[in-house]
Amino acid sequence: MNRIICIGNRYLDGDAAGPLVYDLLRRQSLPDGVEIVDGGLAGLNLLPLLADPVRVVFVDALTGVAATEQVVVIEQARLLAECEAEGYGHSAGLPYLLRLRPQLYPDASPEILVVGVTGQPTENKLRQAATLAVRIARHGCQPPAAAIGGNAT
Repeated sequence: MNRIICIGNRYLDGDAAGPLVYDLLRRQSLPDGVEIVDGGLAGLNLLPLLADPVRVVFVDALTGVAATEQVVVIEQARLLAECEAEGYGHSAGLPYLLRLRPQLYPDASPEILVVGVTGQPTENKLRQAATLAVRIARHGCQPPAAAIGGNAT
């Protein structure tokens, strides 16, 4: 099973991208083998969802990762590197969750990526993020698909 976990706070404009993408995906028919989860503000309670899937795609609002407003894909290694640079504790958010995963589930090694919406969560960017999350959940991440600009089709 592959999972798309949409995280964030739908009541804060700057953090609502994940829940808004969840709302879009919930109205669609997802491919077999892809499950969508409203991760909201569950934090460490999401750890059990990382125990058994082949691939996990988090969808979240991101800041400071792109020079322009766009939809970006970030691999687990980059998130963990940020965690190393900043230290890790409860305030480290998703990197902290990813740092704990192998300690609790050493036999699980899912491919983990983040589809991030930078800047304002426009309808176009939300649709792009939803489409990209499903594609990655099904097929993985090919290196050229690292970023989609605001005017991508």
